[in-house]
Amino acid sequence: MNVNHQQKIGVLILLPDGYCEQILAGATATVWIAETAHELGYERVIVASHGVSKSKPENVEILKVEKDEGLHNILGAARNQLQDCERIIVIDRLMPLLTEKTLERLVNSTGPVAATFFDDKDELSRGPFSFDADWLYERRSGFRSSSDLVNMFIEEGGVLSRVVASEKELICVEDAYSVVEAEGGLRGRLVEKAIGRGVSFTDLGSVVLEHDVKLEDGVRIEPNCQMYGNCLVRSGSIIGPGTVLKDSIVGEESTVIQSVISDSQIGSHVRVGPFSHVRENTKIGDYCEIGTSAEVKASELKSFVKMHHFSYLGDATVGESSNIGAGAITCNFDGQEKHRTEIGASAFIGSSTMLVAPVVVGDDAMTGAGSVVLDDVPAKGKVVGVPAQILKKSERKNS
Repeated sequence: MNVNHQQKIGVLILLPDGYCEQILAGATATVWIAETAHELGYERVIVASHGVSKSKPENVEILKVEKDEGLHNILGAARNQLQDCERIIVIDRLMPLLTEKTLERLVNSTGPVAATFFDDKDELSRGPFSFDADWLYERRSGFRSSSDLVNMFIEEGGVLSRVVASEKELICVEDAYSVVEAEGGLRGRLVEKAIGRGVSFTDLGSVVLEHDVKLEDGVRIEPNCQMYGNCLVRSGSIIGPGTVLKDSIVGEESTVIQSVISDSQIGSHVRVGPFSHVRENTKIGDYCEIGTSAEVKASELKSFVKMHHFSYLGDATVGESSNIGAGAITCNFDGQEKHRTEIGASAFIGSSTMLVAPVVVGDDAMTGAGSVVLDDVPAKGKVVGVPAQILKKSERKNS
């Protein structure tokens, strides 16, 4: 939105009791409001609170006030911070769906006091309001809220400047119902912005996005996907259907189908799923394949690793181009501590192999199907059995 105001604008956000720390689509209402104000380039954004805010919006000044403090005293305390501002917007309700358009209309009003009205009705809303700073500071006392100031202005014979906004935009977060309504509206806006950046969705209504999710141009989101926390999906990737991402990165041209990825990094040209789980500090390299019902935890898989189905890797490192057979697992927990497994490059881990950590499998090594590996396997070694034993060259020829 192009901003062409020459006035210096201050925004004062008053945090009421209750729901001020409620997370809505990944951020508090205060964060959503403050970011909208900052996108317009306003001079000052001040949050007045009597408590300690758990999430402080960027570039916002915090003003500590007493509980149940009236607006008159709050303005007095904030006057030094707002002294250069010619117009002040007061937001004394949690209204996360406020738009740049409405704030700009409040700022650009010609009268001393501007108020928002519901749609085309004559009904005055509960805010936000904007005030000419000189007029505001001439009112020495006798008001505790912005509504009191509006009534003062009307009693003095003033004519309110009207700014019309939709009832949906002016939702106040104050109970469980309004939380659901506001969160739905915010998620819808996130989807709209993503579409504007070149992201495609096959079923808008079934997708859940949050504040810190970043989707690059060319990403496609299939139905029933949920993305939470600090996520990044790079260009050309396909997410879903039925996928959950949380605090994770998915590289370019990758596909994640009906799987859960949390606190992990997925490389480029990777395929995950269906029904797989990648979790806690896992890094999957480029061109890897994680197939059906596989789980990877706190592990690093180098490029071109294949782990197609029904396998588990925990606390492991797997070298480039290795193959993890169906049903193979790392036995990483001894009942008291977790231990690591090291698998070299181009290794072949046979179906239903149990790697009892701590253990090292060298480059180009092989394990036979059903092996229980208790000891390290040298590079190019081949082990079979329970417990696994190294095959001699004569045994390899007959095997």
